[in-house]
Amino acid sequence: LNNFLIMEKKLLFIAFFITQVLQAQTNTFIGAFDNNWNNNANWSLTLIPTLTNDVVIPTGKTILLNSDGDAKSIQLEGTATLNLSGNLSIAQTSLASAQSTINWMSGSIGGGGTLNNLGKMNILPAGSKQLKGGTTINNSGTITQTTDWSIDIIDGTINNLVAGVIDLQTVGAHINASGTGSHLLTNSGIIKKTGVGNSVIFAELHNTGTISVALGILELKNNQNILTGGIYNISSEASLIWSQTQTVSGTLNG
Repeated sequence: LNNFLIMEKKLLFIAFFITQVLQAQTNTFIGAFDNNWNNNANWSLTLIPTLTNDVVIPTGKTILLNSDGDAKSIQLEGTATLNLSGNLSIAQTSLASAQSTINWMSGSIGGGGTLNNLGKMNILPAGSKQLKGGTTINNSGTITQTTDWSIDIIDGTINNLVAGVIDLQTVGAHINASGTGSHLLTNSGIIKKTGVGNSVIFAELHNTGTISVALGILELKNNQNILTGGIYNISSEASLIWSQTQTVSGTLNG
């Protein structure tokens, strides 16, 4: 009996060890059955990722997340595409490569990690899009809003870096701020309004880069905005409106 109990404990320990090793492994999307995130058969570990997995989407693969999805980190390689209409939670630093595409249709990005976007992030219909949980997006690629469904920063930060472009193409393409968390948008790259109609930046804007309004109206509507120098180019067919007090320093050109 004692030998049996000892053997049973050993087997339980081995099973626990194997489980821990599997959970710590990279989980790669292979798409063996379809393009659905929430299908065990589509993953290299034959398990849907958890917050303990580093998720890899290989080049050429397209994946759909239309419910809740968790990852320790996520990496979009090469020409990988993520179609997001659910809630993605990332705990650590993640990467979307320069040739990759994120089509953000609805849902949230949260979990407190950082997403470094080097590729294309398209803000598409139709549903709310929330940045929450203290999550950061560092954009060195292009974020393009082609819908009146806005990005709502509930608790997070969008850093539009030197190489980054945020293109507001339609009426109602806003960057909102709600809730009690951080609602910060920093710009050292380019924020441009290229479509007719009104777009509003409700988030707290810290600008050292370029703001360009080719068409329509771009409104800055947060009294905590800080404009430290920067370039402001407004065409004769467009308007840049400061509807709240702005804190300004340095030289504003344009």
